[in-house]
Amino acid sequence: GIRRMFTAVFSPRATPDELKAAIHGWAQARTYAVVAGFIGLIVGGGVMLVNMDDSTAIRPGVVLAFLPLLYGLLLGYGIFLPLQSRLEDRVSELDG
Repeated sequence: GIRRMFTAVFSPRATPDELKAAIHGWAQARTYAVVAGFIGLIVGGGVMLVNMDDSTAIRPGVVLAFLPLLYGLLLGYGIFLPLQSRLEDRVSELDG
């Protein structure tokens, strides 16, 4: 679970099996964050297309389209990927 993922990141006594499970969890979290961002992009694009006749209503659709994508990419590649890479390095140190 999520608690074990964070425990593996911050615990110096994590076993290789715990680290590998956490690596898998952070990889999934990255995938889910990016997919959620793209879903937000699609929803925002729909809001934008519905309001094409009113130019003042397009701006919220653009914001709704790109902010979730930005947040998803920042979470996925700015936080989750570095955590996963750190754990992979620790596993290679323990195995090698």
